[in-house]
Amino acid sequence: MVERFLRKFYKKAREAIPWPRERWYVQVSGLKDEEKPFKESVDSECMRFMQKWEKFLSTIQGMSVNVKRAKPKRGGGKKLFELHATLFLDNGELFAKATDKDDLYSALMHVLKELEAEVNRAQSFKQEQGVPKRLKGKARLWRETRLR
Repeated sequence: MVERFLRKFYKKAREAIPWPRERWYVQVSGLKDEEKPFKESVDSECMRFMQKWEKFLSTIQGMSVNVKRAKPKRGGGKKLFELHATLFLDNGELFAKATDKDDLYSALMHVLKELEAEVNRAQSFKQEQGVPKRLKGKARLWRETRLR
């Protein structure tokens, strides 16, 4: 009897208290030794991105960012950073890619904007496929009268 009571109590407590997301992770790969100080800023920006989109995508598991550094062309031009980002969800993955010259942080911001666009596309596709859009005006009135 006591065990049953405790099980119910802990179940209700887990439902009532919002536990922090321990399963989120950010994996950053491809950084050279001189670019290691950027890892913390990349982690914090990615975590901020996931916290922002947690409201809309409750199935976020983590994120992976791969940094590729292209060699400068002849003449010692600027470095070219190419970032590939993957957002892992329970039901799939979203991909984005961006490049920028000589600035890793701006390339990261471009890649996060691309992921944002992918999330918006995925949400609009889900809305078109599954849940019907909310009708307004005469169409709504017509549908309500037809359903009665």
